[in-house]
Amino acid sequence: MEKRWIVKKRKHWIVFAIIWGMLVSLFALGVFGWAGEKEFDKETQEKMEKTLDKVMQDSRSPAAIVGVWAPGEGTWVVAKGKADIETGQLAQIKDKTRIGSITKTFVATAVLQLVDEGKIGLDDAVNKYLSFMPTGSKVTVHQLLNHSSGIFDAENDDPIFAKAVLENPSKKLSPQEIVEVSLAHKPYNQPGKGAHYSNTNYKLLGMIVEEVTGKDLGVVIEEKIIDRLGLSNTVFATQPEMRGDRLHGYAVLESGLMDVTTERFIWILWASGNVVSNLQDQKKWARALGRGVLLSEKTHEEMMSWIEITAALPGKFKYGLGVARVGDRFIGHAGAVNGYYGGIAYDPGTDTTIVLLFNKLAATEDAEVYESFLHELIDILH
Repeated sequence: MEKRWIVKKRKHWIVFAIIWGMLVSLFALGVFGWAGEKEFDKETQEKMEKTLDKVMQDSRSPAAIVGVWAPGEGTWVVAKGKADIETGQLAQIKDKTRIGSITKTFVATAVLQLVDEGKIGLDDAVNKYLSFMPTGSKVTVHQLLNHSSGIFDAENDDPIFAKAVLENPSKKLSPQEIVEVSLAHKPYNQPGKGAHYSNTNYKLLGMIVEEVTGKDLGVVIEEKIIDRLGLSNTVFATQPEMRGDRLHGYAVLESGLMDVTTERFIWILWASGNVVSNLQDQKKWARALGRGVLLSEKTHEEMMSWIEITAALPGKFKYGLGVARVGDRFIGHAGAVNGYYGGIAYDPGTDTTIVLLFNKLAATEDAEVYESFLHELIDILH
C-alpha cells in the first residue's frame, strides 16, 4: 500500500511539474502578458487600450503588438488582432515582424563601433573607402549617418526607377548599382548644407562596413550587436520569407488587403531596412541604443548630436547619427516597409521604453497614424 501511494504521489508531482513548466513557458512567450512586471493602474491601461483601438480602426491594421515599460509606474504589453487574416491566427507577443528603417540604428551602431576601433573616421570622405564614388566628392561618413550628404534617394523618390523594379522583380541590383542610380540625380543639397532623409546614405554605410571589415554586413551586425545583446529573435534578413511565428504584412488593393509577408524586393532594402525582429528584442535594443551600451562615451555623444532633417512625412524632425529624437526626451527610430510598421523609443532619464509593431502599411497616412499613436502614449505617461 505504501509503495502504491509513493508511486501515485510521484505521478502527481510529475504532472504538476509538466503543467507548471507549460505555464512558465506561456508567460515567457507573452500568451498571458509580460510576466513578473507591475501593470499600470486601471485608468492608464484603459486610456492606452482605447487609443490603440482607435489606431487599429483608423489604419485598418489587422494586428498590433505594443509594449510600454516605465519603471516605478507600470508595464503594458499587448498583442491584438490577427497575425494572419486567411487562417485567423491571432497575434502573439512573441511574433516576429519586419522593422524597416529601424535597421538604420543597427548599421549606424556598427559604423560607430568601427570608429571606436579606429577603422573608420567620421570626418573621412566616403571616397576614401569606396572607389566608385566621384573623386571630387566631399561627402563624409558623418554626413551619411545624419542624412546631411544631400545624396538622392532613388528608392523612394525616383518613380521611373520604382516602376522598373516592379516590372522586373527577378532582376536584382547590387547596393552599388542602386547607389549609382541615385548619384545620377541632382542632390537634395550640398554636403552639410541641409539634410534630407535618404536610404542611399545607409546603403553607402553598409558598403563601407563591408569594405573595412572584409565581411558581409549581416555578419558584422550579428557579431557586433545581435550576439552581444542576446537578440535571439532578430536577424539581418537576406531571404524573402520570414520563418517561425510571425505577423503577416498587408498592403491595400482596391479589392481589399493583400498579403505581402514574403518580401520580393528584400535585396533593395538591405542596409536601409531588412532586419526582422520581435517585441522582446526591440525592447532590449531600444534600451541598449539609448544608453550607448555598445559604444564609447564619445561616440555615443556624437550619435546624439541633433540636426533638423526633411523626410517623407510632413514637417521636419531632429536626427542624430542613425537615431531620431522622439518628443522632448525620447530617442528612437521608426521603420516603414511594405506591409509593416515599427517604432522604438527610449527615455534615458526615466528608463522608459516603448515599442510599436503593426502589420499593415499602404500609404504615408498609415505611418502618420502610427507616429501619432507613439506621441499619444508618451502624453498618457506624462
